[in-house]
Amino acid sequence: MFDLPHSPTMSDMSKRPGTRDIGCVDRSDLASFDAVLFDLSGTTVDDAYIGVGFAAVAREMHRRWGIDEARAAEAMHPALRDQLVRWANRPYFPMLDSMVAAFDAVVTAAGQRATADELCGLDAIFWEHAVPAATITAGVRETLARLRAAGVRTGILSFADVGPFRALLEHTGLARLTDVELCSQEANSVKPDPRIFRQALAVVGVAPERSLFVGDSIDSDIVGANRVGMATALVTGRPFSITAPDERHRVDQDRDRHPTYRITHLAEVVDLALAPQSPTTKARIGPAHDERLRSG
Repeated sequence: MFDLPHSPTMSDMSKRPGTRDIGCVDRSDLASFDAVLFDLSGTTVDDAYIGVGFAAVAREMHRRWGIDEARAAEAMHPALRDQLVRWANRPYFPMLDSMVAAFDAVVTAAGQRATADELCGLDAIFWEHAVPAATITAGVRETLARLRAAGVRTGILSFADVGPFRALLEHTGLARLTDVELCSQEANSVKPDPRIFRQALAVVGVAPERSLFVGDSIDSDIVGANRVGMATALVTGRPFSITAPDERHRVDQDRDRHPTYRITHLAEVVDLALAPQSPTTKARIGPAHDERLRSG
């Protein structure tokens, strides 16, 4: 990973609160937050729609090149994840480019060749089938409503190009339910790059230390939000998370990869955001953390 401006020192990171399982936490020791920002796919939108899109692309690969449909569908998510890992140090790239590269890898691995136009056509097929299959995750509407009723600012951030992002929001009914909706193409920034987080926080007018980011990817959501000074909550058990399955539970020396909390249901976010701040919570944040935020 690359160093970002105002990234925490090793001393700062050693003082960051450890991961907490919400089911085992004394809620009197939880900080409240003035803003909660959410990832889209796998967090507020059930990621099963991704599998529907991949299946449609696999059918087209079979029709066009005779590629085994089941193997193609199975290979697409690892191919996309590998591509994103290779581009992890880039502050921005269009999602279309990563999708096209993943499809090209699957076609090439099957001994076939595809033109740029054919690969872009596969991307169109993916979204044509994926968007209508998208549904929100359990508890999203209720969670957003309770947060907003309590005066907590909310937002949705996503690695997506504008067209698919807006289409997903409209289809699922999430459009205009939050204070900010921001995709990577609009921000010219792909998580974990800090700019997309900072732009969203500027819109809602809340400092990082008073904000929580909720997402399902360690590499993009947790690392990125940790580096700008936000608290983080990792939603576990999402099958299409960009984080590799064997990476989700490993012990990692990189403290930026450690979420502040682990949750399994979005309703748990309400407990985090609305619990009153206590002296023990403020002590846990620590003066080094406060100083880093002021310097940023």
